[in-house]
Amino acid sequence: MPAGFANINDFTLISSAVYMFRSLLRLPVQKVHIHSMFLKRLPFFATVICKVACLLTLSTAGQVAIAQNVPITNPADAKDLQDAVNFELQGHIEQAQPIAQRLIKKYPKCSQAWRLLGSCLFFSFQASHTPGDARICAERAVALNPADSTAYQLLADIENESGRFGQAVVCANRGLQCKPVDLRNYRSRSSALTNLHKPEEALADYSKYLELSPHLAVSRKNRLSKATLCESAGHLQEALDIYAQLQKEQYGDTIPPLQATILVKMHKNAEALNILNELVRKIPGDEMAFVARARVLESMGRLPEAVRDYSSAIAVDRQANFYNSRASLYDKLGQKDKAANDRKSASTVDSY
Repeated sequence: MPAGFANINDFTLISSAVYMFRSLLRLPVQKVHIHSMFLKRLPFFATVICKVACLLTLSTAGQVAIAQNVPITNPADAKDLQDAVNFELQGHIEQAQPIAQRLIKKYPKCSQAWRLLGSCLFFSFQASHTPGDARICAERAVALNPADSTAYQLLADIENESGRFGQAVVCANRGLQCKPVDLRNYRSRSSALTNLHKPEEALADYSKYLELSPHLAVSRKNRLSKATLCESAGHLQEALDIYAQLQKEQYGDTIPPLQATILVKMHKNAEALNILNELVRKIPGDEMAFVARARVLESMGRLPEAVRDYSSAIAVDRQANFYNSRASLYDKLGQKDKAANDRKSASTVDSY
């Protein structure tokens, strides 16, 4: 390492970025010499140049060969890396992260180690980090290996979490161009497109993700997600069909209110009411079942019955929004005193 650099990571980062610029400009790759005074005068240069280089890589159609990524060849370290990857996949971030950090110190040019650390930081940022920490690691992984589809997928998730949905689409697009491809880029892009109010495109991406991942297509959670996307895209009957199949396999108390909402949209209030009546029979004392049925009854103009359901919900759980909803019904029924009492009660309980 040249004299004057604070640590090997500073020099590695600058070297990687300069190699990337040379590749983008189709210049011959040469040994990089950077005067230490430049880093002292511009201490933020290392981070900035990496970000710019990463953005340029994202914008290029082809894959840029930087010849910087150095895979781990030591068998013991390679096993540690695989163990850390498995820990991360199982959600054991506290076990994966220290391994990734140790390997990065030993192999500062290993893109997989940087990506693994970025993933650990991303999934634990609420406790002690910010998405920016994860982004720095993911960007280093991309700078070292622009063909890493999983690193782009991680970047897409980070951008989604940061509310930069357009950039998330860019990252996922780039990840889908890599070989081999990480199919989770379809899921990440679907999430971004949902937030960009493009429900048809979001549904198409998520459907593609499940189509190419048959083992995930059978997941109850994933089918619920697809049904939600179907509803957002206006494919109401398809959403109902998914919910019906899920209920046939295993009855769940969270699905009937979702079915009822769609049926009301389709002007099938009686069917919605039947589904919620069944829910109340199957799970007596469920306050959310009473609330869901109250809303359908209100949409049908059956206000006194809706009031009774809100009263049943309040008897189970005194929530402020239940009182306020019943107060609105009392207003419509011309019972102003009762409405005022409910609003007073709402102000004295915790709101969820």
